[in-house]
Amino acid sequence: MMVMKRLLLSTFLMCLFFSIYSQTTVDTALPLQEGYNSYTFESGTSYNSVYYIYTAPEGQGKLLTVEKTDVSTSIMLSEDGTYNTTINGIISSNTSIYPINGGQTVYLTLTTSSTTVEFNVTLADADVDKGASCDDPVIAPDSGAEFFVPSYYDKSTYTNNPTYISYTSSEEGLLEMTFGGGYPSSLLIGEGCDGAQETLTAAYNNGKYTAKYTVETGKTYIIEVEIYSPMMASFVLT
Repeated sequence: MMVMKRLLLSTFLMCLFFSIYSQTTVDTALPLQEGYNSYTFESGTSYNSVYYIYTAPEGQGKLLTVEKTDVSTSIMLSEDGTYNTTINGIISSNTSIYPINGGQTVYLTLTTSSTTVEFNVTLADADVDKGASCDDPVIAPDSGAEFFVPSYYDKSTYTNNPTYISYTSSEEGLLEMTFGGGYPSSLLIGEGCDGAQETLTAAYNNGKYTAKYTVETGKTYIIEVEIYSPMMASFVLT
């Protein structure tokens, strides 16, 4: 009887071990959680991949930020765990920022040549699906806080559709518009959706692009920007 109990215990522990360390496919993706995450692979190969799954709340977009401890680890976010449905993000050496629409289910894939992968996750509320038209623009905060700018570049037709940003000035001054994480190939500004537009030139400085424009108190300006991938921006009145 004692031998049988030990055998059953060993079998249970083995099953538990494999349930923890063998979930490296889309079908057995682990739930993505905020904060520190780590995963140790059962065995070392040339490259190991681990999959995580996350569903955003209905009606609430999210910005997913992933900070990895090993810069050689590759990160991909997609709708089904494959490259065919990859979601473009803002990528730097150790940090990746991705938009997730409200109610959308996504898969985070991390690939490494190590036996252990470690990373930190933050999820922030954000309007990630605004700006496709002038009637539904991204609202730039007048506090100078950084905000997300989605890209509407069509990869199937190679068409660079603009993103519309709205800014209402609380006072007169020089508006400094800074974009990080990519290059604004075209930048136009005008009063409202029907106002005459002016072309802006963005100057490169320390990894970011900045354009300046004199604004008047109480007026709402529409900034039309063409970008190939999403960016972060901040508008500061000086």
